[in-house]
Amino acid sequence: MWEEPLIKAYPPPSEPPIAQMVFDGPDGEIAVEGVLSVRHWDIPPNPQVVAPWDGPHKWPQPPTPRKAPARKLRFLTDARPGSVTVTSASNNLSPLVIDENPDWVDYTCVRSEIRRCMNVTQEGVVELDEIPLEVMRNSHFAVYADWASEEAEDEYVFAHWLFNFSDE
Repeated sequence: MWEEPLIKAYPPPSEPPIAQMVFDGPDGEIAVEGVLSVRHWDIPPNPQVVAPWDGPHKWPQPPTPRKAPARKLRFLTDARPGSVTVTSASNNLSPLVIDENPDWVDYTCVRSEIRRCMNVTQEGVVELDEIPLEVMRNSHFAVYADWASEEAEDEYVFAHWLFNFSDE
């Protein structure tokens, strides 16, 4: 008898996908793209390797004022990551010094867990839509995602996106 569910292995996309935070707007969804700041994407045809801890990293300028927290995180790919961690805070201190910043809160979605925390939409994009409100109501976000890869030297490829939102 199987004790763990069988999980389909997805190869990573050929390059880091665009990541978006999705908000409710007056005329429907507003999707704001994150700035890809750190990546170890060592797979052909487009290897992109930037040392992950060579910071500090500049936060992107806030793209838009917001009145409500983001509703979901979206990756423009159908290749489901093995895990995604969303780290957020109401200040702009680097997530790289998280131990020194008690204001940071985390949420991690691991695809192999029994609870369903990510899905692929009919449009073919990966979404996480059950991120806790205490994470999504902040203004500064770091998002980490990883994919298993037989082509990568260390067997995983990952990327790190930054988001910054004004709180007018």
